Amino acid sequence: MGLLDDAVSGLRSSNLVSDASTKVSEMASSVGNAFGSEGPFSKIGANLPTIDSLKAAAMRAGSILTGGTGALVNQAIQNDASRLSGGFTASSMKAAAGVSTLNNDHVVSLQEVGNDTEGGWVVFEVMPSITEARTVDYEAVQPWQFPGAFQKYKFTASVQWTINAMFIARTSDEATANLHYLNRLRGWTMPYFGSNTAAEYKGKLGAPPPVLELSGLRKSIIGPVNVVITSLNWEWPKDVDYLPTNDPDDTGNAIPFPSVMTVAVQCVESWSITQFNQFSLSDYRNGDMFGAFNTIIDTTPLTIASPESGNGAVADAPSDSPDQSDAESRRLSSQNAATPEAPAPVAAAPVVPEVEAPTAAQVPPGYHIDRQTGLLLKPNGDVDPEKSRDFDFTGIPPDSPLWVDRPIGS
Repeated sequence: MGLLDDAVSGLRSSNLVSDASTKVSEMASSVGNAFGSEGPFSKIGANLPTIDSLKAAAMRAGSILTGGTGALVNQAIQNDASRLSGGFTASSMKAAAGVSTLNNDHVVSLQEVGNDTEGGWVVFEVMPSITEARTVDYEAVQPWQFPGAFQKYKFTASVQWTINAMFIARTSDEATANLHYLNRLRGWTMPYFGSNTAAEYKGKLGAPPPVLELSGLRKSIIGPVNVVITSLNWEWPKDVDYLPTNDPDDTGNAIPFPSVMTVAVQCVESWSITQFNQFSLSDYRNGDMFGAFNTIIDTTPLTIASPESGNGAVADAPSDSPDQSDAESRRLSSQNAATPEAPAPVAAAPVVPEVEAPTAAQVPPGYHIDRQTGLLLKPNGDVDPEKSRDFDFTGIPPDSPLWVDRPIGS
């Protein structure tokens, strides 16, 4: 018989004591004496009961109480013990709070724009530390013998992102996934160059490294924002275990990968010409970094309607008091009759500045424009760097069919 059984059996079963508080006090004293309330922690820890044993002992103590009080105590103990024995998990707490467990947009990730396949993602399973930095360039204008300088704004640089991440593997499957992530990051730093690349990636020969989408820590905290990798650093540590991956090398042996690896990724914000022209400062101030550069704007030219009257006279504004008295009307009529009628003034035609903008007719036949990079694409999908350098695409509407989301043939 355990300590709890000894404590509970020591309670007196007397009908003379009907007060529930007295019985509960006796139970608490018996349990405390049995476990040694003043003993060292090592003694208490060695004899700590389980949840099930506490539940059984409390139920036996509750049965001593008479009448409806005992039933209420037993029911309360049953409910509390069930909650304690079941425990709590992060998923159960989220479900109780009404938070969806399927939303994982807090996870920091990089995705190749336009590539929704498994090979277009790098997910940082272990939460990395992220640094966001941006500089604003001013030119100091310093008058002679002046106690200060005027700051002349020049430009605002693109945002710089630094991701300090860790790849941690406990199994071969996790080591394999980390190996693929590292190789994918490596590949995202290289351009589409070489004859073999031309055969493997149709229509992308000559293109720069891909534009990526950085997101994480919920929407409007980090992105989603378009970036390109400017620096990639990682370390092959010597003081950790290496796990065999599921990928064999040329000799058939499994490629090893460290169980812990630190990776530093530096990115810079990268938007296309169309996205810069669509910039919305209000969206950006509200934290919508992606929508600030991707809100479709109305590019319809402003037109001013011509006056309806044949002589071009501007119509009078409506009177605040349209119902004039008869006397006032007669007075105005006689005044107009006495005064020779002067020719009605002719309003000058509004001057609309003409802006020379490139049109679809100026784009070479069969050519398209890459929406992400603003580069001019040949009919076969390859980049034409010569024509791209000498051509300005800012006047072409964003909804023109000349824009393509990716190079032709990709």
